Amino acid sequence: MKSLKFFVSASMVLLAACSGMTSTPAPDRVVANSSHLPVTASSPGPCTVLKGCPSVSKIYVTDQGDNTLRTYTGTGAPSTPTITGLNHPWGVAVDATGKIYIANFYGSTLTTYTQTGAPTTPTITGLYLPTGVAVDKNGKIYIVNTSIDTITTYTSSGAPTTPTITLPPSSFGEGIAVDSNGKIYVALAVSGKVLTYTAAGVQTTPTLSSLASPQGVAVDAGGKIYVATGGDGAVHTFTAAGTPTTPTITGLLGAYLLALDPFGRIYVVDQNAVHTFSGNGTPTTPTISDPNGPVGVAITP
Repeated sequence: MKSLKFFVSASMVLLAACSGMTSTPAPDRVVANSSHLPVTASSPGPCTVLKGCPSVSKIYVTDQGDNTLRTYTGTGAPSTPTITGLNHPWGVAVDATGKIYIANFYGSTLTTYTQTGAPTTPTITGLYLPTGVAVDKNGKIYIVNTSIDTITTYTSSGAPTTPTITLPPSSFGEGIAVDSNGKIYVALAVSGKVLTYTAAGVQTTPTLSSLASPQGVAVDAGGKIYVATGGDGAVHTFTAAGTPTTPTITGLLGAYLLALDPFGRIYVVDQNAVHTFSGNGTPTTPTISDPNGPVGVAITP
């Protein structure tokens, strides 16, 4: 039911329906909402004219229209695995070992798969219409439960752990990102905000407000925050302190979840495709056409 991911009014309907290699060492952060792989000072830095920009290894896309996860090469060619039989998949994350984690909205479960697409552990049940999922560098799993406005956290084996974060009522949390210090960022579509929490689950700065139905959130190796906003079909960027900065990307047909790669590229899902942009916001390759209701995206370098 592809329409469930459309914004701004659709979020309200849904709520009603469900009650360079750098010379200066950079902090070891996780690029999120998707790949959640650590980007350290030894990671490849942003692309330059001289050194070019290598392709990533794989791009993973969740499709709600046919309950499938599709995989593409870094150049946009179809690849493996293809994972079928999902239940309205929303967010997707890939950990440092290549394990794939998928939030099944209608199934209220998180299912996990090997790099080849074989089901594996953990399977987390008893969730409440999960949307965003993040996995930190230690394998800790963070899940946004929309119908109870809560972030629940699990060990790598799927056991409940801390923190549990209560979000504002009826805020419809979606995208989630976690940096390597455990700082947690969550996009609230109906509230029009991105809230930030410490690793212990205490609300902290920055709070990003007056956003047009924010769906996805990601944080790069320098602490820059990227927010995909469905209401205006854009990606807005903020400093670590929450000040607006560049790039601003516009002209998308909605904007859902997004991901970053270690080379500074931005991957954002809209109604019909996954679009790729350079770190300065210039469109680049690949553009992956997808008529099957794409929502989530994850990257492996």
